[in-house]
Amino acid sequence: MEKCITDPDNYFSPSEHTILNERLDSLEEAFKEHREIFNLTQQSLEELTVLINEIKASSEIETQQRWYDRTLDKFGVWASRIDKVEKVVKAIEKGSNLLEKASNVVDSIPM
Repeated sequence: MEKCITDPDNYFSPSEHTILNERLDSLEEAFKEHREIFNLTQQSLEELTVLINEIKASSEIETQQRWYDRTLDKFGVWASRIDKVEKVVKAIEKGSNLLEKASNVVDSIPM
């Protein structure tokens, strides 16, 4: 769990955010490289860059939110497992106490 919290990029597969950023970067480069083909002015190219950066920022926030949700879900799963283990331990302790009491009763019977 520590790895999940401290290093999410290595815990999860490459995030959608990272993949989207790489694709947006290559799209931006293609627009710059083929500016004449797309008939882009410097102003329209700058507007595209601003739009691409806005998409990157919003995708990062959305991806972080999903990461937090997944992490909380994982904590919930672990918490429920811990609860189950605690219940099993309590049941074993009760069984052990009953066994000990039964053993004491048997030992107290005169032969």
